[in-house]
Amino acid sequence: MECMRLQNYCQMTDPPCQGPIDAKMCKVLNDNTIQKFSSIFISADGPPGE
Repeated sequence: MECMRLQNYCQMTDPPCQGPIDAKMCKVLNDNTIQKFSSIFISADGPPGE
């Protein structure tokens, strides 16, 4: 298997590697920001308090 950019990996629906990448990491890369993971909510996580 060849190496690939993490941004490309995040866009794949069926990545070739075992084990998921935390969707929060993909969000930080896509937003081009530095954020605390605790402040990021992905739709699958639901809003805080749910």
